[in-house]
Amino acid sequence: MLHALRLSSLTGQFGIFSRLERFGEMKMDRMMDLTLSEIRQGTFSREWVKEYAGGYSRLKKLLHQQEQMELWDLENRRLRCCGDFSSDDAS
Repeated sequence: MLHALRLSSLTGQFGIFSRLERFGEMKMDRMMDLTLSEIRQGTFSREWVKEYAGGYSRLKKLLHQQEQMELWDLENRRLRCCGDFSSDDAS
């Protein structure tokens, strides 16, 4: 899954990782309302412009934190063992 997220745009990656912690802190509907409000009000856009101008420092940190999770280690071991099935073979 982390591999798939890395194929997303940098804007998408930043949006996901910079708000990921909210899932455990609020009810889902409240979190979605807050995130949508940030998009509509331009808060996320301003934050992204600042991130882009700063060389993606926060995004790099967020990606590193995600890479340290055991889940991604398990995924990588599965990929090494069984192969990467992310190609178009599944269609």
